Amino acid sequence: SNFRSFNVTRNGWSPRDGAGSSAYVENEDPCGSSSGYAVTTSVGLCAATLGEETDGGIMCPSGYASVVGLKPTVGSTSRAGVIPISHSFDSIGPIGKTVRDVALVLEAIQGIDPRDKATLDLDAVRPHNYTQFFMGTKGFKHMLLGVVRRGIFYNYRYGNIYGNISQEQIDSANDAIKLKYYGAHIHNPADIESIDEIQQGDAEYLVELTEFKQNIANYLSELHHTKLRTLANLIHYNNKHKALEFSEYMPDQIVFEDAQNTTGYNSLEYQAALATCLRLGRTQGIDRTLEKYNLDALIMTGDSAPSAAAIAGYPIMSVPLGYLTENNGINKTIAGTPY
Repeated sequence: SNFRSFNVTRNGWSPRDGAGSSAYVENEDPCGSSSGYAVTTSVGLCAATLGEETDGGIMCPSGYASVVGLKPTVGSTSRAGVIPISHSFDSIGPIGKTVRDVALVLEAIQGIDPRDKATLDLDAVRPHNYTQFFMGTKGFKHMLLGVVRRGIFYNYRYGNIYGNISQEQIDSANDAIKLKYYGAHIHNPADIESIDEIQQGDAEYLVELTEFKQNIANYLSELHHTKLRTLANLIHYNNKHKALEFSEYMPDQIVFEDAQNTTGYNSLEYQAALATCLRLGRTQGIDRTLEKYNLDALIMTGDSAPSAAAIAGYPIMSVPLGYLTENNGINKTIAGTPY
């Protein structure tokens, strides 16, 4: 439901189940879009869950819930049967209590699926056993890690949408990223040069809108118990049933309406936007930063971290760092190259 409006006043609300809340702070926004999966894991109702991320959908709620969340490389896991947004950016990934749990789930769910063509070349490049790499803190020895700071605690597109960043958050992040004590070599800062253009530009949004219009129609065509078949049908249905489909948390469907106005994959605007995303996320983004500083991975904190990995289609993981005095979780995200 997050991909309906910019005017969302609370994450974790859907017309089907109402509003979710953080397990740590009463009535706290759980972040989204995979709010329920992160909260369910954090309270121990299950060993792990599966979330979906286009940009931040696993990272942000995992950070708020103080659990481990992984968005795999696009194409590592099948998205068949999942409500889609963007086939260029969407990825299904595990949320668990530990890195080992997440690795085990990833081993189980990754693989080729003829229903999702993004997975078809997977066997040529992926490791089949991720737990073989699990070494605890010893795994940091001799790793080359860069700390991304610019554009992380503040998102240029949406402003400081998560409230004022406290000095406590910044101090906690600074303390927690001192992985040099485990033998890692840290380059601080190692900023992504394209981050301002990523956050201030509209390329990602245009790609998501254009692909969503067609992808949601494809998804609806596979359902048997609904007469809704297109995005236009959904918009009409929501307007007809406003009391059910809207709330104080989700007052409109402006994103749906913007998507309906897109003109398809053959439009020059869409093709240029997709090329821009790949350039900013990969060649001028994560790839360039890793190569420039000779790094194995990038470390980020804060809620704006996932965007570069999102438009690149690259993996990103959120791991808990601890808690602030008001019990909110603070997390670290780690991004790198595919698989």
